Amino acid sequence: MAKLKLKKKYKLFILNFILILLIIIFILSSYNYFHNLFEDKKNNNLYQEIINDYTIINEDDNSNEINDYIDVKKLKEVNSDVKGWISIPNTNINYPILQGSNNNYYLNRDINKEYNRNGSIFMDYRNHEFNDNNTIIYGHNMNTEAMFSDLIKIINGNLGNKISIKITTIDKEITYDIYRTYLASPTDELPLDINKNNYDLSSSNYIYNKIEDKTLTLSTCNNNGKKRIIVHAIKSQEKNLVN
Repeated sequence: MAKLKLKKKYKLFILNFILILLIIIFILSSYNYFHNLFEDKKNNNLYQEIINDYTIINEDDNSNEINDYIDVKKLKEVNSDVKGWISIPNTNINYPILQGSNNNYYLNRDINKEYNRNGSIFMDYRNHEFNDNNTIIYGHNMNTEAMFSDLIKIINGNLGNKISIKITTIDKEITYDIYRTYLASPTDELPLDINKNNYDLSSSNYIYNKIEDKTLTLSTCNNNGKKRIIVHAIKSQEKNLVN
């Protein structure tokens, strides 16, 4: 009889321990979930405020068209690491481009250098503004469709074959036309010099740029994190901005 009671107490202890453990797991999971929601909302609000506060509406006297662009010069007063602004039509990609002293600094920091799981869109630390043969820009693929998550729409062909990327700097607006997308291994190195000899052309219908042309490369993880989405674009237009 005593053994039976002891056995029941032991089972009750195990059940209570499992229950407490499940409650702890639930609390931690709930905390992480709502903390991530808070960070995502904070991130979205931050960049929407920047767009609202730093957008210049410029009317072109020649064509009577209105061209909106971000005042990068003033934005650099917020953070001197700002190198420009990137936007792609029909996507959520509309962010400042930052550059740290290495490629880890802005992985989990926003434009205010505060921690955020979304990180920032950032230029490879080896690049010199947009003057290199190949300028490489990175961003996270978030399940909230923030940062570079919409690159999946480009590689899947959801946006068609003619896609342009607009880069705004302190004094210029540069347009790049996308010419190739593919999946690469996370360990593949992206070179600062790019030309048609770097890649196998046999299975691609894209036209490759010559080595003297300026290229923009965008990089993010795919949805399962096992590959990287790579987007190459060639410089097609550049115009000066009057601030």
